[in-house]
Amino acid sequence: FQYDQDCMSSNPIAPTDNCTITLTFTPQSTGEKIVTLQVASDAPGAPHELTVTGRGTDFSVGMAPDQPSSATVNAGQSVSYNLSIAPIEEFEGNTALTCTWKDSQPRGTACSVTPSTVSVNGSDVADASVSITTTARSMAPITFEPQPPAPNSHPVSTLAIWMLGLAAVATFALRRRRPTVVLASVLFMAALWMACGGGGGGVSGGGTTSLGTPAGTYSLTVAGTTGTVSHSTDLTLAVKQAAGPAVNSRRAP
Repeated sequence: FQYDQDCMSSNPIAPTDNCTITLTFTPQSTGEKIVTLQVASDAPGAPHELTVTGRGTDFSVGMAPDQPSSATVNAGQSVSYNLSIAPIEEFEGNTALTCTWKDSQPRGTACSVTPSTVSVNGSDVADASVSITTTARSMAPITFEPQPPAPNSHPVSTLAIWMLGLAAVATFALRRRRPTVVLASVLFMAALWMACGGGGGGVSGGGTTSLGTPAGTYSLTVAGTTGTVSHSTDLTLAVKQAAGPAVNSRRAP
């Protein structure tokens, strides 16, 4: 309790005059507080006393009964936590609710509280829900870029002439029953085809990029604020990395 007054002994108050005493109660703890205000004067019956009573109220922010403060999800899933804002010593007032990550906010997440403001009526518990969303892992598509032919590579027309010639030699040798020549021709054609890059340019494989919420365990705080008074509770979120789509390395046809 604090008081202010303009009733000073240096400025006597006449019998028909009055002065003002202002008493302010700023509780530092909950519960009932009682003080006695004493006014000294030269009037009959002095000193005059007045008993003043005040009650310190408060509220708490915590989990709803039987509700966990931690959860585990796969990346891409959402989760909700149920909260209770309870009055202490008949607290009444509006409490604004916010959620913040203790460290940096994980990539691909969002946190919200519904409702953002609750009204506590002094006797009943107010409910709120914290919703957290995560983002699933995705893989950037593989891209193929044709590569320019090497400076010493054979033009397509030259390669076709070589292949036709070797095919003719192999056919002639097959008719003459000369398997060694046939085999040599086939092997030479295969080597020529590989040396020319399979008849086309090479490819450059595109890598994969991991997006979404990284796997890990994260902490956040939900705070309730009324005036200059704030209370909070901590939540824990464990994110498992869901398997992404299978990606096979391959060359362009």
